[in-house]
Amino acid sequence: MKHLILICVITLSSDLFSQNIGINNVDPQTSLDINGSLRLRPTNITPVANVINVPDNVGYLVINSGCTGLISINANSTHIGRRLIIDHTASGCPAILGVTFTNVPVGSITEYIVAATQAGWTKLNNTVPNPLYLSGTATTITGETSSQEEVGVLGKNTSNELAIGVKGIVVATNPTDQTIAVLGENGSQNSFGFGVAGYHYGSGWAGYFSGTNALKANGTSDLGGNVTISGEIKPNGASGSANQVLTSNGNGTMQWAEIQNNGDESVGSGAWGDCSVNGITAFQPVANDNGETVDFFGNSVSIAGDYAIVGAPGDDEGAGLSSNGSASIFKRNSTSGVWEFQVKLVDPNAATGDIFGISVAISGDYAIIGASYDDEGAGLTDNGSASIFKRNTTSGVWEYQVKLVNQNAGSSDNFGISVAISGDYAIVGAFRDDEGAGLTDNGSVSIFKRNATSGVWEFQVKLVDPSAATADAFGNSVAISGDNVIIGAPVDDEGTGLTDNGSVSIFKRNTTSGVWEFQIKLVNQNAASSERFGASVAISVDNAIVGAWGDDEGAGLTDNGSASIFKRNTTSGVWEYQVKLVNQNAASSDNFAISVAISGDYAIIGAQSDDEGAGLTDNGSASIYKRYGNIWQLVQKFTHPNSVNSVTGDQFGAGIAIDGMNRRFLVGAAGAQSQMGMAFFGKVK
Repeated sequence: MKHLILICVITLSSDLFSQNIGINNVDPQTSLDINGSLRLRPTNITPVANVINVPDNVGYLVINSGCTGLISINANSTHIGRRLIIDHTASGCPAILGVTFTNVPVGSITEYIVAATQAGWTKLNNTVPNPLYLSGTATTITGETSSQEEVGVLGKNTSNELAIGVKGIVVATNPTDQTIAVLGENGSQNSFGFGVAGYHYGSGWAGYFSGTNALKANGTSDLGGNVTISGEIKPNGASGSANQVLTSNGNGTMQWAEIQNNGDESVGSGAWGDCSVNGITAFQPVANDNGETVDFFGNSVSIAGDYAIVGAPGDDEGAGLSSNGSASIFKRNSTSGVWEFQVKLVDPNAATGDIFGISVAISGDYAIIGASYDDEGAGLTDNGSASIFKRNTTSGVWEYQVKLVNQNAGSSDNFGISVAISGDYAIVGAFRDDEGAGLTDNGSVSIFKRNATSGVWEFQVKLVDPSAATADAFGNSVAISGDNVIIGAPVDDEGTGLTDNGSVSIFKRNTTSGVWEFQIKLVNQNAASSERFGASVAISVDNAIVGAWGDDEGAGLTDNGSASIFKRNTTSGVWEYQVKLVNQNAASSDNFAISVAISGDYAIIGAQSDDEGAGLTDNGSASIYKRYGNIWQLVQKFTHPNSVNSVTGDQFGAGIAIDGMNRRFLVGAAGAQSQMGMAFFGKVK
C-alpha cells in the first residue's frame, strides 16, 4: 500500500512540474483544458473602526455592513501589481483607498490595480457587473483563441463568482443580459467579446483575433498600445477610392473625402522652385524701393501678422547721404495675399554711416529700428541709437515716436546693433559698451517700457553679464517673449581653456517687483573655441533657439555651424537643452545659424554662406523646422530659386523671420543683385 501511494505521489509531482498552466505566470507555454467551473471566491470583511486592511491572497473583497463613517481601505506590499476587486454594494458608507482619498463608488463593484504606493492605485475603466455568472460548460483554450467558433461559452452560474484570467486574458461580459462573450465568433452577433493582454472590456463588445472574420465593435472600447490594421478601412461600410483621405467632422465620425487642395497659395510671383520644394508656398520676392547696389536690403527682417519690416543698412536715403540706411514696411493684402510696400522709414536726423536698419523688429502697431553707428550726442562717435515708430490705427501711417540712446553713452558702444520689441517692452543691445570697471567691449542690453498713460518709452534697466569680461560682445543679439529676455555674447570665453566659444544669458521679469532677474547662462554642447554660440538668438514662450555659426559640427568640417534649442521646464523653471540642429548636406563655412527665428511650433534658420546648388558659392539657404512634441523635424530646406553665382553671393538667409501662428516667413538675401538685396515672403503649407 505504501508503494502504491508513493507511485501516485510521484505521478502527481510529474504532472505538476511538466505542465505550465499559467497561474501567477507571465508566459504560459502549454494549453489549459478547463472542465468545470473556474472561480475567484469573494472574501467578506467587516470594517474595524472604519478601516479595512486587505489580507494576503485576497483578490475579491466584499465590504460588509457595520461601518459608522468613511471607510479607509489599505493593501500591503504583497498586493503590488495585483488586481483587486472591491464589492461596495452592502456597507452603505463612503469608502476611499488609503491616504489617496480616491473614492470607491457606493453601490458598485470596481476593479483596481495595486501599486507600490497608495497614490499609485489605478482604477480600471470598467464597472464589474453584479452578479457575475459562470457555468461549468467545458471548452479547450489554446493560446488566445477558442478551439471552436461556436463553442467556448463559459456559461452562467447563480453564485456570485468572478470570471477567469488565462495568460493575461480577462473574459468580458455583455452587461445587458449578463451572458458571457464567446471566445471565437458569435454566430448571432458576428462579434468577438474578449479582452487581450490584460485589457478588460466591461462595456460593449470588443476584442482581438487573428483570422478572416471582420471585427465589429459596439459601445466604448479602450485600446492601449499600437493597433495594427490589415485590410481596408470602411467608415460606415463605405470604401475609399484613389487619392481620397480619411476626414473627421470633429465629433468622431470619419469618412473618405477628396483632397481639397495641397496647401498651395499663389500670389502671382512664381514658385519656390522644382517639385522637391514642396513644403512651402506663397513665393513672393520684394526689393528695396529705389534700391541701389550695396543697400544690403534684407540684412535684417521681422514679421508679425500682416505686417513685416525689412532693413537696408547700406541704403543712401537722402540728398548727399551715404549708408545712412532705411527700413521698409510691407502689409499683406488680405484679399489677394500679396505683400504690398507701405512706407520706407528713415532716421529723422539721418547722417552718413548711421546704418539705420542694421536691426529691426515689429510687434503689433510698433516697430523698432537700430542704427548702431549713429553719432548721437555731443562729441560721440558710433555710440548708436534705436528709433521707435507707431502705426496710426486711424490713418494707417507709421509715425515716428522716439529715439532711444544708451545710458552713460560712450563712443563705439554700437547701441542698436540688436533690437527686439514685444507688447510694452523694447530691448536694445550695445555689444561694445564698456560697462564695468576696467572692462572694454563687454557689452550691455537696455530695457525700455512704454508708459501706458503717457505713451512715453521709459528706461527701465541696463543688463550685463554677471560674470562679464572684456570683449564678450554681450548684447550682440537679443530677443524677448513675454517676461523672458535672451541675450547673446558670442565671443564670451566661457569654459576652461576656451576662447570665443560664446554664451547666452536669460533674464526673467519678476511680475511682482518688476525687476529683471538673471536666470541662467547657457553654453553650447561640447563647446569649443571660436564657435560664436549666441551670435543669433530667438525665443518664443518656453522655447529658445541659439545659433553658433562657427561650430565645427561634423567630421572634418569647419564653421559649418549649428543651432541649439532649449526648452523651459514649466515645473522647475529651468531651461533645458533639447537638440542641436545642423545643416542638411553640411559643408565647411556654411555659417548655418548666422540667423535664427522661432515662433510657436516653427523655427527657421539661415545659412547665408551655404553653397546650395551646382557651381554656386555663398548663395545661401534657409531651413524650416516644425516641433512635434519634443522633436524638431525638418520641413524644408530652400534657397532663392533664381540664385546666380557671384563673388559675394546672394547671402540668402542673412535675415530670417517666421510667424508661427500664420506659418508665414520672411527671408532676406542681402547680397542679391550686387548687394542691393532682396527679401522673400513665403508660407509653410
